[in-house]
Amino acid sequence: MTDTPLSTASDAQLRTALSTFLTEFTRPAFGAVPKREIELQVFHLMHEIGMIAPDASIYDVMTQLKVTRAKASQLRFDMEMRRIGDNKGALNILVKEALCTTRFSKDGAYFVLEIQNAFVIAHLKEIVRSVGHISDTSFNPALVRLSHDAMIAVIEHLLTQDEQKIVQQALIQEGAPDTSLSGILTSAVTHLAQKAAGQAVGTALDHALKPLFDAAGTAITQTWAEIIPLRDGPPAP
Repeated sequence: MTDTPLSTASDAQLRTALSTFLTEFTRPAFGAVPKREIELQVFHLMHEIGMIAPDASIYDVMTQLKVTRAKASQLRFDMEMRRIGDNKGALNILVKEALCTTRFSKDGAYFVLEIQNAFVIAHLKEIVRSVGHISDTSFNPALVRLSHDAMIAVIEHLLTQDEQKIVQQALIQEGAPDTSLSGILTSAVTHLAQKAAGQAVGTALDHALKPLFDAAGTAITQTWAEIIPLRDGPPAP
């Protein structure tokens, strides 16, 4: 924990967080809440009042609470489950954020992602399954291996129809083939993987994905102009 863990929390935030905790602790009666539930409520309270940072890694949680990696990961998973539940829109946003901020590396034909949040990993794996591909976390539960095709399918899945049109037009403008969105993303990500080498792929990939998920046409053309070799002549209308 930081030296002044409550320094950024206002009195109103502290009162609200404590009131919520005590209300839950005495429901249905004082002392009736199971130990596991109490631990989860305290963990949530610590996040609410700033004793655990929003971007704390699993290692941070382990060392701050002096618990095992498995317990730290389970606490984070359970808290996110309570907070988000089955809200697919909110879950998709978390996956997008993870893909735009996580560290990537390349392992042959696979992208390897390190994601600390087990709840986000679970939803990412479900997306991969739903689009007909397989993900691998067997080596390390925080590392997700995705094939080239699986990564492209995930990107396409996370874009709404309107966003897909913006992305498609912007990438065609920068030299991607004028085909289906899948074909365009295949060409774009292939050029990206070829341009990046070794550890550099992490910086290149997350930098390039953000404008796609933001569906920001100008940012897409500016970012991907350095990645996709322009065709001879003007782009297709």
